Amino acid sequence: MTKAQVRWVAIGGAAALLVVALAVFASRRMSSPRGAPAAATQAPTAPARVFAPRHYAEPLVPSSDLELTDDEHTEDDADSAATSFKPREDRPAWKLEPPIAWDADPFKDRNWQFQLHSLAMVRPLLARYAATADSARYHQAVAFAVDWWRFHGEQGKQADYSWYDMATGKRATILAYLLDRAFAGKEKLSEAEQRSLLAMAGAHVTKLRDRKFIVMTNHGLFQIQGVASLCRVLGDVGDCEGSDAYVQKQLGKLLDTQFDAYGVHREHSPQYHRLAIQALSRFAQPQGTGVYKEIAQRLELARAVFPWLVFPDGRLATLGDTEGEAPDEPPPPSRKCTEKDGEACVEVGDFSKSGYVVVRSPWSRPKRDAFMLIMTGMYNRSTHKHADDLSFELMEHGELLLEDSGKYAYLKDKMNKHVHTARAHTTVGLADREIVVGDAKAYGSALEPPERDGNVHVLRGQVRRKKLFTQTRRVDYAPGRYLLIDDELNSPDAREFESYVHLARQLEAKADGAAFIVPLAGGRRMRVEALSADCKSSQARGQNEPQLQGWVTKAYREMTPASVLTFGCAGKDRHITLLLSFDESSRTEGLARAAKTRVASSP
Repeated sequence: MTKAQVRWVAIGGAAALLVVALAVFASRRMSSPRGAPAAATQAPTAPARVFAPRHYAEPLVPSSDLELTDDEHTEDDADSAATSFKPREDRPAWKLEPPIAWDADPFKDRNWQFQLHSLAMVRPLLARYAATADSARYHQAVAFAVDWWRFHGEQGKQADYSWYDMATGKRATILAYLLDRAFAGKEKLSEAEQRSLLAMAGAHVTKLRDRKFIVMTNHGLFQIQGVASLCRVLGDVGDCEGSDAYVQKQLGKLLDTQFDAYGVHREHSPQYHRLAIQALSRFAQPQGTGVYKEIAQRLELARAVFPWLVFPDGRLATLGDTEGEAPDEPPPPSRKCTEKDGEACVEVGDFSKSGYVVVRSPWSRPKRDAFMLIMTGMYNRSTHKHADDLSFELMEHGELLLEDSGKYAYLKDKMNKHVHTARAHTTVGLADREIVVGDAKAYGSALEPPERDGNVHVLRGQVRRKKLFTQTRRVDYAPGRYLLIDDELNSPDAREFESYVHLARQLEAKADGAAFIVPLAGGRRMRVEALSADCKSSQARGQNEPQLQGWVTKAYREMTPASVLTFGCAGKDRHITLLLSFDESSRTEGLARAAKTRVASSP
């Protein structure tokens, strides 16, 4: 196809209306959703160019680009999606009846609005279409896209999330899929449908070719996928001319903002590590050139890292904004222990340059006997970052013992604020004020390489809280025996420090003097105590007042109670030393270790 075949907006009154509409709603400024650049909420600033329909033999956009699988949704799911919108289980269904009010926000829910403008309702429809080639499902999806354009393109209306970065990218990929099936002769569009989809495609290409619109977070991956998919379908003409060079340049920037040189995702969350692998894998070309080959090489490293972020029972470490599981995740290609080494062998994942250290049992060890400690100390930017510096999670004998708060929801409420504070993590905070993400400067990694002293693994890290205090943490871990936590705290002023120990949700503690006894599965128990004699202990579970405390993620926007042990210790320059032990002999070992490595009783 030549450039001369490209049609600009010149389709009678409809074209004139399109130009006017775009000019009107491009000139209006909308309120930016929190965390999104202002450009993300603005319509394209120039009239979109309408592309010509194409004809080719085979589809160019695979169903995998939309992450559609044959068994993802049932026919009942598709029937429901055609008449009601229910992107999450925690919200009731919202009736979908054209003409749809795309500016609706019935639940005051940012994620709900994002899902609406991502056209999430078409996923069950297209999943069934991909599985059955049922044209009715395809045309149901087309109807939603056409109605979205009626509201925005023809009527010049707008909503807060109409042109939100990630929503625009996801919507563009869906649009590319719909046009692709028509261009390949698999489906037939009416003239009105084709006109609307092509005009909509032009607006999306214009928006996604705006460099200022592309965000350097995981959202940018979806934006680039959207423009790449659209231009693959529309051809290298008009605003799509030179799109591959544009895509490669943006991908080069995004690759380094997403994964560091060691393959660790830079957004502080194992869940987003996995998501970014999935999003980038569409561009990976191991035998290719340029950025496509670089992506393949970086993803090879990232895939090798990911198994270390999964507990032996398949649970993702809930660090940062994380929830979910990866039950079938295979072991990493490179590991030390083999079945011949026996139970004494310990695997150590040293990602200290990136902000993670992992000590765990071999992958060959039965899950019921497995152990794992994962410590985090990562701050690259605020994206999905919690004030969880130097926090960790712990499993022993296949049972999760210490659990971080994990992902809550993208809402502006008390719980969202809470999960981002130090109080919600196994680290150190203050009694009289919350420690938040902004109380530290972005430092990259706070961790040192792990060391081994006999059967004890030593993990270290340091974080500076601006003008408040510096926390230097050392964790001595003897798997199955004890875990010793020492925090050296230095402050210009006297402080009421608090050291938090977040137990897993199924565990409850019983006070034993100033210590706590935690009954475990199989009749075992864990003792948690402060070795600093002047510290006062308390516990909370599912607490709402005077402040939130003792909550962990269950699902999006749903938290469940969990016990938190707090050790309050006053001072200016002091240590807080805690010992977790599993029987009297291991407690004796832990106390001896404390005496050997530091003066624990000294404030």
